[in-house]
Amino acid sequence: MVLLKGQLPPLPYKKMSNQIEKCLSQIIINNGKYGTAFFCKIPFPDSTHLLPVLMTDKNLLNDDNIAKGKIIEFTMEKGKLFKISLDINRITYFSQKYNIIIIEIKENDNLDINSFLEIDEQF
Repeated sequence: MVLLKGQLPPLPYKKMSNQIEKCLSQIIINNGKYGTAFFCKIPFPDSTHLLPVLMTDKNLLNDDNIAKGKIIEFTMEKGKLFKISLDINRITYFSQKYNIIIIEIKENDNLDINSFLEIDEQF
């Protein structure tokens, strides 16, 4: 393939789109709030492996929900329902400015982390 000056090679959009679709989820908090969640594996400081996480809006999982250890429910591929309990030790990152919170997925959450999209550090 010959690329013109300033032209980027095509990305595998279809493959990436299918992977992203598998990692998107509807998330429901037991206070009636709901939104979108994204499951992925990210590089994390002080670790040699990728950390499985749930990323969603910070305003969805507010401090009160986390402090009280509320249960969040979410659906993944084929509508299967999962539940995890929130707590402060699961939070790996949050930002009010960017309205994002990243919550670690633990081994005992019984999720197939092999299906999570792998994100590189530039993301």
